[in-house]
Amino acid sequence: MLRPATDYQFNLSYTLKNKYTFSAFWNEQSHFFVQLPYQSHERLAVIMKETNFNYRRNIGVQVSATYRLGKWMNGNAFLCGLYDRDKNDNFFDIPFDRSRFTFIGGTTTTFNLSVKPDIRFTMNGFYQNDAIQGVYDIDRILRLNGTLRWQSPDKRMSLSLALNNMTNQAMLTKVDYAGQWYKMKLLGDRRKFLVTFIYRIGDFKAREHNEVDKSRMGH
Repeated sequence: MLRPATDYQFNLSYTLKNKYTFSAFWNEQSHFFVQLPYQSHERLAVIMKETNFNYRRNIGVQVSATYRLGKWMNGNAFLCGLYDRDKNDNFFDIPFDRSRFTFIGGTTTTFNLSVKPDIRFTMNGFYQNDAIQGVYDIDRILRLNGTLRWQSPDKRMSLSLALNNMTNQAMLTKVDYAGQWYKMKLLGDRRKFLVTFIYRIGDFKAREHNEVDKSRMGH
């Protein structure tokens, strides 16, 4: 009996010196739906119900930038601050209208460790502080991924060693609202170590195509 959700989005951006981008945004999802837990007052049970909200609203600002330090380091980073509001008048006997300010940041940085041989290390980082989703409180999140890559002078061979989800962090969510108490821990057992070897054979040449306009990205 779910109603379809409708998503409205507005974004205003300004780019300065082809390096810095400032954005203001407003997102609203009418009848947004997600699964939420409810502890019954009549029996010892947790009811997991897919439910429609009145709306889910995000309003915020974001700043992103590219950076370079000589020839040995370059990357990009962003910082976002947003106001979340979730409203639902029909969730069992505990309607909710909850809001919270949340901060999100991330970066991708490449270190050129050596030119001859061609060795590079790339680090990806992501952080989000406490957030909400309906009656849920979501604990802060930190994720780190790293990749070390070697490439032969003729660019035919490359070898990459990657470690994803270095922190192996568990995601913690809980409900402490209107007499409800529910806690869930999603184990961070998704750490991956990847080894990739590529060898290009033949004289393959890529088709000619128009170059992508990267001017506003600072490249």
